[in-house]
Amino acid sequence: MVSPRATATAVYTQSLGELVPSLHGFRDFILFGPKPTSTGKEVESSHHIVEPVQYPPQPECDDGIPKTCYCGGEPVVAAAHTSKDIGRRYFTCENADDGECHIWKWWDVAVTEELRDYQRQLREVKDPANDIDEKLVKLEKSVGGWAEEKDNVLTSSLEELQRMKKPNV
Repeated sequence: MVSPRATATAVYTQSLGELVPSLHGFRDFILFGPKPTSTGKEVESSHHIVEPVQYPPQPECDDGIPKTCYCGGEPVVAAAHTSKDIGRRYFTCENADDGECHIWKWWDVAVTEELRDYQRQLREVKDPANDIDEKLVKLEKSVGGWAEEKDNVLTSSLEELQRMKKPNV
């Protein structure tokens, strides 16, 4: 007598025809899809695999406070209601319930990243400003030295001219 399981396997395998000759074939069918028939034509499948929606990369959502969701929606702040993170705020999308891919980021992490970015930008602005201040001080010293030297040259030239104008006695 044949077991019910063997009968079910044989019936299922038989219903798939030549595509799945054994359980190993069934596994390969699931993992790799249908094999071409002996005529070389691809097997028509009643199952159509829908391509996932591919959103364009949005690096502005990765660091700092998110400005736009992957779907184009506006980020909103919500509060967590889990026992571990009760009341902890996070950024999410107003369209998060539609089953698509949307942003989700802890508020405190986003704000910390944003502040780090502002600090880096501030340092980038301050460093050249400090360099400019140092150069300005050096330039003022140089110009001050040149002005003093010019005054000394003019004074000595005037004294020389006055000596030349005086009659020799």
